[in-house]
Amino acid sequence: MAGIELEALDDMPWERLESALGLHPPREMRRALRRLALKGGAATEEDCYPLFDCFGLGTGRVASVATAALPFVVALAGDPGMGARATLVQLLAGLSEMAAEADPGLVDAGWHGRGGSSVRGSGLFADPLPGCGGSPPPRGGEGALLEQWQAETDPTVRLPVLLALGTAAVSSAQAGLVGRCGRW
Repeated sequence: MAGIELEALDDMPWERLESALGLHPPREMRRALRRLALKGGAATEEDCYPLFDCFGLGTGRVASVATAALPFVVALAGDPGMGARATLVQLLAGLSEMAAEADPGLVDAGWHGRGGSSVRGSGLFADPLPGCGGSPPPRGGEGALLEQWQAETDPTVRLPVLLALGTAAVSSAQAGLVGRCGRW
C-alpha cells in the first residue's frame, strides 16, 4: 500500500463535498484514490486518469472535493514506492496552476488555507523523483518553476525547467522573474 492511510480516506465525509463535474461525484474521488493506494508501486499513468477527471482540471474551478483529496494526493506523490509518482506530481502542478488562475469565487474557501499550502510545502515540485525515470516535464506557474529551478542540480533537468520558466515569464506580467533565476 502506498503512502496514505485507507482508514483516513474512508473516514472523509465524501458525500457532503461538492465536485467540479457532475459526471464525477465525490465518491468517485475516494474510489480513484483508494485504487491508486492499493496499486502502489504497480500504479501507472493510466491509473491516474480517473483522478484527473475527478479534480476537473480545465474547468477553472476548485471544488471542495479537490481540497479534501489534496492531502491524499500529496501523500501518494511523496511516496517513493508509488509507481505513478511523476504523473501525480503533474496533477498537483496542474491543480496549483488552475487554482492560481481561477476566479476567486470558483475556488473552494479551504483551498488557500489547506490545499495550496500542502502542495507548496510538499517540496514535490523540486523533487527529481528518483526511481521514476526522471523528473516530470516542468509544469506549474512561475513560482513552482522557480522553486524547481533553484532546487534542481541535474543539468539535464535544469534546462527544460529553465525553458519552461522563460516561457512562463514571457507570457506573464512578471517581467522581473527571469532576473531572479540566479545560477546556471
